[in-house]
Order: sequence, then structure tokens, then C-alpha cells
Amino acid sequence: MFHCFINFKNTSPDDNTVICDQFHISARTEQDIRNMEHVISELLDRLGVEHLSRFMFEPAIFYPEGAEDND
Repeated sequence: MFHCFINFKNTSPDDNTVICDQFHISARTEQDIRNMEHVISELLDRLGVEHLSRFMFEPAIFYPEGAEDND
């Protein structure tokens, strides 16, 4: 499973408070996760929101039905 964490900063409407948050998305393929990140990043750019993206791959092991992990 591929993951993307988008950290972003914005200021409150009164310009007194910096708001920091993280958005997480996941997908089964690297191409899907990169496409989603690109769309979200483009939207944040257009809104003028400072952001940074990080990608992560989490390997998964699938066993055929009825098979057991004996390790």
C-alpha cells in the first residue's frame, strides 16, 4: 500500500494564528498515489496554502487462502 502525507500551513482569517495540519491518502499503486497527490497539491497551490508532501510504501504480504505463516 502506498501512502502520502501532506503537511500544510495556513493562517487564520485574522492573520494571528498559523494552522498546521496533516492530510493522509493511500492507494494500491504508486501511480494512483502520485496522481492524487498531484491534484491535491495543485489545489493547495491555487489556494496559496504552503504544503509539503511525503510518500511512503508499506509492503503487504498476502497468503493464498488456507496457507499459514509458520515463521
